[in-house]
Amino acid sequence: MGVITVVVGGMLRDVLCNEVPLVLRQELYAVACAIGVVIYLILLKLGLHMNFAVSLSILAIFVIRVTALYRRWRLPELMPSDE
Repeated sequence: MGVITVVVGGMLRDVLCNEVPLVLRQELYAVACAIGVVIYLILLKLGLHMNFAVSLSILAIFVIRVTALYRRWRLPELMPSDE
């Protein structure tokens, strides 16, 4: 649900600002959120307190996004088939 909220909310923001939605570009956006969800679930499974798991997950998402922007990490571009 968190990934869906982030993606749809970001798309609405970009559409209202008359920009190409960030999620439709090659940037690591939803992928960072999905990784954060996995980290959160692992931390809960390990028995960490929920508030601590949430805090670490948010920090991980932030670090991934900032690192991706700083290092210009991109997702691979999908090319249409020439059939």
